[in-house]
Amino acid sequence: MKIHPWPLGIIVAFIIFCSFMIAFAVYSKSQPVELVSKDYYQKELMYQDDINEINNAIEESLIPELSKDGNKLIVSIPTEQTITEGVLHLYRPDDPSADQHFTMKNKLTGIPVEGIKSGRWEVKVRFQVNKKWYQHQQTWVK
Repeated sequence: MKIHPWPLGIIVAFIIFCSFMIAFAVYSKSQPVELVSKDYYQKELMYQDDINEINNAIEESLIPELSKDGNKLIVSIPTEQTITEGVLHLYRPDDPSADQHFTMKNKLTGIPVEGIKSGRWEVKVRFQVNKKWYQHQQTWVK
């Protein structure tokens, strides 16, 4: 009786395939999983508030302007009224650890940029005028 080599080949191919799948699963589990933010699900629930604030800024033409003056990023809000509260968030899409927050005290705010990495940043400006919140987000490249 002659033994055929094809059953042995199928078994070896199956073992190689299973080994590859196990190695791939171990490798995938060892990779870091980073969401956009740690409180992603809570922010998702409050997303409609963000949409309303963005629409407020568009309807009332309160779109902040970004400009660079020397070593400062200047954020100016075109309003005659005073800002009662405001936050400026610099978000780095490729490195969440580089994100920075600044408090806005008035409609013209300067932020030092010498300690900020070069590259693409998302600038989110959120401010309050007359107990109404406004928000604007745009891309800035240093």
